[in-house]
Amino acid sequence: MNLIISKSDIGVVRKKNEDYCWGGTNNNNDILLVVCDGLGSYEGSHEASKIAVEVFKNSFLNNEYLSKNIKQWFKDNISKIKNDFNNLIKQQPKYKNMSTTIVLTLIIKKVAYTFWIGDSRAYILKKDNVYQITKDHNLFNYLKNHNTKEELYIKYKNDLFSITNFIDKEQKEIEFDFIEHKLKSKDIILLTSDGLHNFIDLENLYQLLKDEQNIEDNKNLIIKMAIENNSDDNISFVSCYKGK
Repeated sequence: MNLIISKSDIGVVRKKNEDYCWGGTNNNNDILLVVCDGLGSYEGSHEASKIAVEVFKNSFLNNEYLSKNIKQWFKDNISKIKNDFNNLIKQQPKYKNMSTTIVLTLIIKKVAYTFWIGDSRAYILKKDNVYQITKDHNLFNYLKNHNTKEELYIKYKNDLFSITNFIDKEQKEIEFDFIEHKLKSKDIILLTSDGLHNFIDLENLYQLLKDEQNIEDNKNLIIKMAIENNSDDNISFVSCYKGK
């Protein structure tokens, strides 16, 4: 039994929900989970996140990942997304800077293939532990990866958590990260936008996300917990509990 749960909420600060998420299965009983967080400073980013999710959702439901290398499947769909951005921008020039992050997990049997661009995250939840399996594409990690001197951390201290990678129409080759993970029975894989993971203790979510009897109540409770912890952004998540 696989229990898939998803929820996206505008929160209490933003005027528009620029997140978009989806989780589901296809006719092969494989699973796709995806969360996109549109960049709020750029007009049209609510459309960017929706386009990105829908492209991957449709590709997954059409089993396109079965006929090619998984990484190539991801890259090809990023190209489709950028093409859809450009088509929309021709109709709505004010959307010229539309952009979004993405975190996506494709589960085939017991193997989870996770991709990400930006700072939306993926976690593995176990009964007693939480593991973050993605690494944010932000300035702090960029400087760390390049063994930068301490002076630059100080110089850019107010921008250290600004994202350095996202999907837009401009970049010719968008970089992404990828990890392959074998899931065990009773693992939960959880994908989140920063309106959730920055404002909640994820260790409290395991029992809620495996509870098939109270799905709607528990989804609303998770959103409520983030808001009560002063979330200042849209709040989105999608999860899959791998039962026996």
